[in-house]
Amino acid sequence: MDRVDVVDKEGPATRVRLVSDAPPPHVAAAREVGLPIEAPVSVTDGRASLDAVGERSRLTAFGRRLTAEGITVAIKASDADAEPVLTDAQRELVLAAVAAGYYDTPRECTLTELAEARGLAKSTCSETLHRAEGQVLRRFVAGECAGDDPVQALDGERAIGDEADPDRERDRAESAEAAAPGP
Repeated sequence: MDRVDVVDKEGPATRVRLVSDAPPPHVAAAREVGLPIEAPVSVTDGRASLDAVGERSRLTAFGRRLTAEGITVAIKASDADAEPVLTDAQRELVLAAVAAGYYDTPRECTLTELAEARGLAKSTCSETLHRAEGQVLRRFVAGECAGDDPVQALDGERAIGDEADPDRERDRAESAEAAAPGP
């Protein structure tokens, strides 16, 4: 390091800027494998901690490069064994929808165009996206409300569908009849 500048000192924490001719080993290793480093990097008792998120192959390469530099690498947490949020089909369709501009405002692609481009029936495309969106939102809410009951997190507001709604029940019955195969 050529220089260490104190940027901010608040309570027991101090933020510093490290200045040197070459990037620190973790930055150089991350660049080499194409892995973004999540800020901030915290240093406590001479140990740096950082969050790195990416494909397993890149994370493995990152760890190997750091180890080759003589840096001890320890994994504090990993979701490698976690069940994926989306199925492969859902993931592929969501990525295609994002790339096509389906989620842009205003939309660059309609559901019909997306379905046709993927060789799917419009209803299949819609249902697959809806299930994927539900999975993503449930995972988001679970993370945002960790330890909280998501319904109580709404400050006592009733969730849609908590009370019997005759119109909604009639709509469901009509949809089921329309979906049933004819005689």
